[in-house]
Amino acid sequence: MKNYLIFSISIFLLAFVVFLGIGFHKLTVYENPSSDDEYTFTDEEDSVNAYVGGDAYNYIINASQATAYFVLAGFSLLSAISLFILNAIQMNNRNEKSIVKELDESNDLIVEGT
Repeated sequence: MKNYLIFSISIFLLAFVVFLGIGFHKLTVYENPSSDDEYTFTDEEDSVNAYVGGDAYNYIINASQATAYFVLAGFSLLSAISLFILNAIQMNNRNEKSIVKELDESNDLIVEGT
């Protein structure tokens, strides 16, 4: 069970980093050569995060997509933190059970020795 939790925590942390990176890419990287006057012939390959002709519309689209990726990153981080806390609680319970078992065994030895 412990290995599954650690694996899940690492997957959620990786998802957090990926979604955060994609979100910042949507916010910071924008290239729309069709909106410039100096370009007459443009390829769609030259456009980065450009979906329609107007710059303002593209910024609105990119901002809403970045928000969605940031929300996904937040849920991934919260899931990783929750699983980390669950793992810590389970480890604490295992340690308490082993301590109680050792105390019971030592009490049995004392009772038998008297």
